[in-house]
Amino acid sequence: MSFNRIAILILCSLFLSDLSAQISEDIVPHSYSLPASMFYDGVVALPVLSGSAAAALDRSDDKLGHMPRFARSVQADIGLTNAGSWYDVGDGRVWRCHVQSAGALALIPCFDAWYLPEGATLHVYTPDRSEIIGAFTSSNKSPDGHYNTGLIHGDECILEYFEPTAAAGQGKLHLYEVGYAYRMVPGYKANRDFGQSAACEVNVVCPEGSGWYNEKNAVVRMLVKLSTGYGWCTGTLVNNTNSDCEPYILSADHCYQDETHNYTSATAADLNQWVFYFNYESPTCADPASEGTLGTHLLTGCTLRAASQDNGGDNGSDFVLVRTNIAPPAAYNPYYAGWSRGVATTTGVGIHQPNGDIKKISTYTTQPISSHWGTLTLNTHWKLSWAATTDGHGVTEPGSSGSALFDSNHRLIGTLTGGGSSCSSPTQSDFYGEMRYHWASNGLTNDKQLQPWLDPLGTNATTVDGAYDPCGMIAGIADVDAMVNTAVYPNPSTGLFTVKNNAGMTSLTVTDALGGVVQVLDITGQTTLHVDMRGYAGGVYFFRFGSLRGMQTRKVVLDAWR
Repeated sequence: MSFNRIAILILCSLFLSDLSAQISEDIVPHSYSLPASMFYDGVVALPVLSGSAAAALDRSDDKLGHMPRFARSVQADIGLTNAGSWYDVGDGRVWRCHVQSAGALALIPCFDAWYLPEGATLHVYTPDRSEIIGAFTSSNKSPDGHYNTGLIHGDECILEYFEPTAAAGQGKLHLYEVGYAYRMVPGYKANRDFGQSAACEVNVVCPEGSGWYNEKNAVVRMLVKLSTGYGWCTGTLVNNTNSDCEPYILSADHCYQDETHNYTSATAADLNQWVFYFNYESPTCADPASEGTLGTHLLTGCTLRAASQDNGGDNGSDFVLVRTNIAPPAAYNPYYAGWSRGVATTTGVGIHQPNGDIKKISTYTTQPISSHWGTLTLNTHWKLSWAATTDGHGVTEPGSSGSALFDSNHRLIGTLTGGGSSCSSPTQSDFYGEMRYHWASNGLTNDKQLQPWLDPLGTNATTVDGAYDPCGMIAGIADVDAMVNTAVYPNPSTGLFTVKNNAGMTSLTVTDALGGVVQVLDITGQTTLHVDMRGYAGGVYFFRFGSLRGMQTRKVVLDAWR
């Protein structure tokens, strides 16, 4: 039986949910507008990872059911004063450094000194300019100087830093290591092969996922840094009883604890280099022909809130809860998933990113039973098997670890530790740490419980529904079970939205991102209606539903540029 325990920044004018700051700006590298003959960059050759050494480490990790690494660290010592070259460019100066680690499928630049003054920019791009990450600006901050710019394909890249004259000498950059990807990463090419996961997996936008639009928007691919290795895991953005859109992401403890090094945990510096990819999915049921905009919606950095600290589920339920350093911007369409501490329902789904691939969905049709992963503690995990569906037989794989199990009420009830399911053995059991055990059973302190973080109001709620930003709950927490979410789709839309008025709402007020009212509709007695936004400017809007029972708010994105 095999075990599945586990896991570019082209951000163009994406704004935060408070509309006050950008994650990254649509600025091309300064050198692109200058003659190529100005620049003579010597190549800094970094160490090369031994394939045999990596294979030996992988065999050790994989056979023990640990999170499989897809990249390992190679050391670097590249700063603004000891490597690369400076060039005067009139309105300031440009520093460039050409970095290479021969044979890598991709590189992951990691910094331990990071400060960009006002007006400065940093880009990372391939020498042929086919892939570019950035611009990073003064809005990209790090609590301790550690920063990860994300994965760039190929074995070489150029770092380019522009510093305006007014900020001369203020910038701080030091590249101390580079992640060397050697597997589980396809090459960067126009016709990208998205076959990193097994053939039986089902894309989340296939018919099997048609009722799970909101939940899929909560699921993220995680690039996890642990000590000197990098792996893929899956996490889920979750709601809390304060309904304040606190950006908590729930995943697996074994993505946070380094099981290959005596269960040492990720350091604060490691966590500041975790990368969360939103919307890494195919737009259709078929795999995409090219990368397009996949991989461009990401956040870097998080802080720990709680973890089971149970050796990856050996004597507990195997969870970790982190808070991203900045909230996901509205343009990512983030959904804060609801959750339940109750008994599993007879049907539901798992949504995950197997092998770091595009988002997939697996379906169960028989009720999970309470079981365990390790041998020390009982009733910590849901045990289940997956069912065949029209488009395949979804299972889980390395990289799926930490992913959410959703019940038929569309609430998260567990997170994946591992199991034996695979395309060759699709009915083998998988094991998900139970939400009800995560709550307060792994330890007596806040750092081992979900309760203090997901129930800051102390309501002792057993369920909370999901929500888009703003996350205000309908009525009170006590009424949540009695309410049903109103659905809005497609989202994003080119102009025509369909509303399923499942909660019996009587009014709909449409506002723009700044709160200005653009439409008011009486929807009394309507179970299905269409809201026509054609002709309005593209961007973020809010559908605010009301009735005597309470309110619901849904964030929608009008994509008027298609």
